[in-house]
Amino acid sequence: MPVPSYNLAEAVALACPGASFKLDPETYDGLVMLDGTPKPTEAEIEAAWANRPMPAVSVTMAALRLAMGRDICIQISAWISQISDVNQKFQAQTWWDKAPTVRSTHPVVDQFRVALNKTQEQVAEWFAAAKQIDEQ
Repeated sequence: MPVPSYNLAEAVALACPGASFKLDPETYDGLVMLDGTPKPTEAEIEAAWANRPMPAVSVTMAALRLAMGRDICIQISAWISQISDVNQKFQAQTWWDKAPTVRSTHPVVDQFRVALNKTQEQVAEWFAAAKQIDEQ
């Protein structure tokens, strides 16, 4: 996933924590490491950006389901039905069916993201859309 140019400095900082660098111009070619740290590859910067922690967002479960749409909700229900550990299945089912609100940082959110092979960006988009639904 390409890093937007206005986020390049943040992405480089994620790829090289604590490193000193400058961007002049604000492009990969303009990236100069100032402290002897090896210059990260574009792929390393993009990977760091794709895996960055997303800010926590809290929405109603109803709004999240509306934002995800029918097909994703069916996939999540199918994923829950395939959980073999009865206690984990019970916890996931109760969360999915009964939780009035949900935070984007809840562990089950990341579990179904991985199970459905979705990116953090896709999940963030669902939560942003759900937030708009809640605010209407």
